[in-house]
Amino acid sequence: MFNIITKTLKNEFFCENNLILKYKIEYPQIIGNYCSYNKFNNFNLKKALEFQKYIEDSLLQEARKSL
Repeated sequence: MFNIITKTLKNEFFCENNLILKYKIEYPQIIGNYCSYNKFNNFNLKKALEFQKYIEDSLLQEARKSL
């Protein structure tokens, strides 16, 4: 038996008290005792962290330049 939960990565960035970028990344995680669940969970976490890095490295820089 297993349960699926939703994990979230989120953040907000401000410049001079103005919100310039906000994100919320949701990804599934399986709660259970099978090794294949760990592979699934690790894959989803890795993809979510890669997307977070892209947002914070690339999109945040673009948002700052547009001010």
